[in-house]
Amino acid sequence: MATGNGRDPRANPITVIADGTKVDGSVSVGGDLRVDGAVEGPLLAAAGCEIAPQGVVSVETARAEALVVHGRLLATEVFATRVAVMPAGQLFAQVVVAESVDVEAGGKLAAQLEIARRGSTG
Repeated sequence: MATGNGRDPRANPITVIADGTKVDGSVSVGGDLRVDGAVEGPLLAAAGCEIAPQGVVSVETARAEALVVHGRLLATEVFATRVAVMPAGQLFAQVVVAESVDVEAGGKLAAQLEIARRGSTG
């Protein structure tokens, strides 16, 4: 079943951690993840992970195909194919391994960057 935007919701199901919700422990999803609340613990999203403006993620390791940060991400390690830090976003990590990293004007990124070749992002 396609939605109004032509996207089949079964292709990459979306898991939402709602505003006001705090997850303390490992989060692993097979599709897309949107964090409006707070997460503490390992984070794995097979497809995309979006941290909303009010979202706060504090983890040792974050893994996603595409990572978009509007809120705040604190991590030891981040592995992604694509990382985007939006204007109000903050990404603080010891190391970010990605094929591409974009930081919009006003976004904050503090990490050692390792630009990886396709398929070698951990």
